[in-house]
Amino acid sequence: MNAKIADVTLHINEHLEQWQRNVLTDHLRMQSGVITIDCNDKKPHLMTVGFNLNCAHPMNFIRMIERHGYHAQRIS
Repeated sequence: MNAKIADVTLHINEHLEQWQRNVLTDHLRMQSGVITIDCNDKKPHLMTVGFNLNCAHPMNFIRMIERHGYHAQRIS
């Protein structure tokens, strides 16, 4: 099976402190199919997740963020 790699940019509505972003990225990295996560300190409300389409779906990332009590939506 060939891996189909994609990425998605998520907008997190709340202002998160660095430690909160670290917790989210740590938990996202544990999700099946996640390959990379990029957060930019200059735009802390944006998070780009690289993932294998055969193993993961962007809605799963949004649900995980919501379980932490935050709100997010896909912007790309």
